Amino acid sequence: MRSWPQKFYGSATRFLKETGLLNFERQVLQARYDLN
Repeated sequence: MRSWPQKFYGSATRFLKETGLLNFERQVLQARYDLN
């Protein structure tokens, strides 16, 4: 039961890495962190 979310998360992160969206998300998280 636990392997499905891990597989989905793995493929999702791989997709984000390939499209470059992961960098964008990280920048957004960093900006939010700086605001606090």
